[in-house]
Amino acid sequence: MKLLLLLFFLPLVNSDLSSLRNLYKEASKDEAKANQLLVIADKNSSNNLVFYGYKGAAKISIAKYAFNPYTKWNLFNEGKDILESAIASDVNNIELRYLRLTIQMNAPNFLGYKSNIDSDKKFLKENINGLNDKELQSIIKNYLLKI
Repeated sequence: MKLLLLLFFLPLVNSDLSSLRNLYKEASKDEAKANQLLVIADKNSSNNLVFYGYKGAAKISIAKYAFNPYTKWNLFNEGKDILESAIASDVNNIELRYLRLTIQMNAPNFLGYKSNIDSDKKFLKENINGLNDKELQSIIKNYLLKI
């Protein structure tokens, strides 16, 4: 019975994950997409570590659109803590490490959130070819080629 439920819900998670990936790509340019990313990630974050990581990434993206510097700071730190917690729970999760790399590459220097760039790049390069998720593999390969 559990296997049957898993087979039924797995395509839903994968389609939501694909939606999250697309929203994440747009979140840095569109506040509505950043908010939508947070809603979808938050809805699924309690039972899926990758969604939890995207929840952190969404909060960081939303921080960009906040007017108040205190709000920006709090959203960024809350998102960073969520993402770091997700990574601590699964340090070998390639998607979470990809999220952290993209965030750290684009974070302003004064935030001091750049310490994992080299290790995440190395990890992604070493593990990208063993990835079964071809969509994610393509996203990460394309990103690595640009940096």
